[in-house]
Amino acid sequence: MPQIHNIEYIGHLIARYLREELTGPENQVLQEWIHASDVNREKFSALISSETLIRNLRAWKEAGTGEELVWQRIDRYLNPKPRNIFSLYRVSIAATILLVAGLIAAWYWLLQNKKEQPAVAQTETRPVNDVSPGGFKAKLTLADGSTIVLDNAANGQLSEQANTAIVNKDGQLIYTAGKSNAGAGNAVVYNTLSTANGETYMLTLADGSKVWLNAASSIRYPVAFTEKDRRVEISGEAYFEVTPDAGKPFLVQAGAMEVRVLGTHFNINSYCEESSIKATLLEGKVKVRDVSQGKEVTLKPGEQAALASSRSQSGPLATYHSPDLEEVMAWKNGKFVFNDADIQTVMRQLERWYNVKVSYGYDIKKQPINVTGQISRFSNASKVLDMLAATGWLRFTIEGKKITVMSRR
Repeated sequence: MPQIHNIEYIGHLIARYLREELTGPENQVLQEWIHASDVNREKFSALISSETLIRNLRAWKEAGTGEELVWQRIDRYLNPKPRNIFSLYRVSIAATILLVAGLIAAWYWLLQNKKEQPAVAQTETRPVNDVSPGGFKAKLTLADGSTIVLDNAANGQLSEQANTAIVNKDGQLIYTAGKSNAGAGNAVVYNTLSTANGETYMLTLADGSKVWLNAASSIRYPVAFTEKDRRVEISGEAYFEVTPDAGKPFLVQAGAMEVRVLGTHFNINSYCEESSIKATLLEGKVKVRDVSQGKEVTLKPGEQAALASSRSQSGPLATYHSPDLEEVMAWKNGKFVFNDADIQTVMRQLERWYNVKVSYGYDIKKQPINVTGQISRFSNASKVLDMLAATGWLRFTIEGKKITVMSRR
């Protein structure tokens, strides 16, 4: 990926990240750069902290030079799109000022960094007990049962099945259908893409639809869509951007929930350890059906359908008209966002992303504790725990791959 080494392009992506305007492919490139080295990850985490922004702005002001150059480059690379009424992020004037400050700080750091090309490898200093974030890894299971570990696979074509080329490229798996796939009648060939704890990956299906897999998730799908509909099955969490095709609806099965679409953007969270399966619509229109009960609801952008994820639980298919979209989409946008979230829910996210085991002190189980905050998903676990500890209610210890949560009381 040539652009990943272009410092100006990475600066552009960091600026768009701070403005919360990254597209899916841009976010993929930025995450690849972050994971290219521990140095990149540490500098990114430090850069987006408020302390770093303030410090860089002060240094820039004292230097008294380079302002025009910075603004020229910002203007050259940023072309923000108008946001519709269902925009995920609505920022106040004060927040906008902070984001502009972030752009300036990002460019200041990158301009300074261009002058500091080290001749030797840099080493990272981190706490003795710490855990690095997850990365772009996955396992592909082919129709014959053979598997390919994608983090070890080089870029290029991995296989060809049902006249469809399967290509691995820079953290994403791409299916490209041949011309003879248009007709039905051939036996459907299925592949499965799965991620373990601490892994994430992107998939482009044969029809051009894109899927982002969160950690501890899987998707089973036809190599080529030759049937009357496009049907896939998922577990865990996935975000979809479906290519429109009025004559061939797209169906996603997640436990007892089925989501039917023609072309749209939506997120499904179906982790079995969570209390409900949730489908959240960002764009377009979908129909969500409870397979076991036959009930169906239609979602509009900005709405969410929820269904109990276990048969031991009961309750009808419910619709929520104002879900927290920022919190829902945080994982895909490279963040943790917690808005009055209970600590057990928060720690389950950390278990999946950092591939750790979490245990609780007896005092935690006796009282509900909710937390609010947000931080980059590319931070080491200790920094996320520091943010949670700043609430004043909690303290944490890290021992190897085990995190213990205790009350400060």
